Amino acid sequence: MLAEPRSLRALLILSALGAVGLMLPLPQEFQLQWLMNLAYAPLFAGWAWLACDTLASQLTGFGRSMRWIALWVALSGGLLALGSELLQLWIPGRWADWRDLLANLLGLAAGIGLWWLLRKPVRSA
Repeated sequence: MLAEPRSLRALLILSALGAVGLMLPLPQEFQLQWLMNLAYAPLFAGWAWLACDTLASQLTGFGRSMRWIALWVALSGGLLALGSELLQLWIPGRWADWRDLLANLLGLAAGIGLWWLLRKPVRSA
C-alpha cells in the first residue's frame, strides 16, 4: 500500500506534462527559446521534490536514508535531463541545447536541495 499516494500521482502527472511539453514543436526562429529553457528548471525542481518525497514514503530501512534518496533522484533525474535533450535531436521543430540541459540540472539540484532542507523528520516505525 502506498503511504503517500498524492505525491506519486502528482509525480506521474508532472512527468506526463513534461513529456507532452517536450513534444511540442517550436518555430526555428523562436525568439523566446531562452524562456522555454528556463521553464524546464521549475519542472525538474518539482519532479525532483516529488520523486524524493515519493521514495521517502515508500522505502524502508537503509534505502530510506536521505542520502540514498537524494543520490537516486539526482542520478535518475540527470539521466532524464540528458535523455530529454538527446531525444530533441529527433523531434521535428525541437533541438538540443546545452543551456537547456544546464537549466534542467539546476532545477533538479534546486528540487533536491529544497526537499532536503524542508523535509519532515522521519519517524521510526
